[in-house]
Amino acid sequence: MARVKPDPYIVADMKEAEGAMAELAQVNRKLARIVLDTTEGIDALKKKAAQESESLNIRKKELENAIAVYARMNRGELFVGRESVELAFGVFGFRASSRIVQCDKVPTAFTLDKLEEFGFMDAIRISKEVNRDAMQNWTDEKLLTVGLRRRKSDGFYIKTFEDRPLEK
Repeated sequence: MARVKPDPYIVADMKEAEGAMAELAQVNRKLARIVLDTTEGIDALKKKAAQESESLNIRKKELENAIAVYARMNRGELFVGRESVELAFGVFGFRASSRIVQCDKVPTAFTLDKLEEFGFMDAIRISKEVNRDAMQNWTDEKLLTVGLRRRKSDGFYIKTFEDRPLEK
C-alpha cells in the first residue's frame, strides 16, 4: 500500500480548532468501529475454528496416547539399539534428556547460599539494571552524584470526546 502524504491542514482560529477537534473525534469513532468490527470478526473466526477442530484435537490426542502406550509396552522389542522407530507416515520413539532439579525438601535459598559459599558464581544469575522509578523523588543533586539528571519535556496532547454528539 502506497503511503499518502496529506496536504497540511491549517488551523487559523478557535472556531477552526473546534471544527478540527469535532472532525478528529468523528475520525477516532470511525477508527474505533473498524477495530471493533475486525476484532469481532476475528473472534468469530477463532470460535468457529475451535469448534471445527475440537473433535480432531481429541482424536489426535487419542492416537498419540495409543502409540505412546504401545511404545512403552513394547519398549524392549522396538528400541533395541535405537531410540526411534520410523514408519511410512512418521517416527516415534524416546528422547533421552536430563535437567537439573531441586532436591526434595531443600529450599532454593539454601542452594544459593551454598553456591556463594563455595564461590560457584557462574551458577548464579544476577540481573542488575537501573531503577529510574525509584529515583523519581530524588533531588537533582542526588541524581548528579550517580551520573543521572532530570530531563523535562513539554509534550503536546490531544484528547477527543468521541461520545459527545456533533453540533452544527
